[in-house]
Amino acid sequence: MRKNQIQEQIRKRIQKRSKKWLILVDDEETIRLSLGNYLYNAGYSVTACADAEALLEILSSISLGGDGGRNTNTSSSSSSSA
Repeated sequence: MRKNQIQEQIRKRIQKRSKKWLILVDDEETIRLSLGNYLYNAGYSVTACADAEALLEILSSISLGGDGGRNTNTSSSSSSSA
């Protein structure tokens, strides 16, 4: 494959991923990391939270415009990325 083709495929994957966002809540860090990585590799943007308090903080900060809350970072949550 040519460099331009590879860059185009990467760009399309990023656009597709940005349309599928979910929040994963589990108190076990290993579960959050393994399931978060699996879902990320399946094409989802994943925000992982350790508890309901972190989830509520994220949900309360989601706006209807802009990034839809996808870039929210709380002290007791972590985003999964590969």
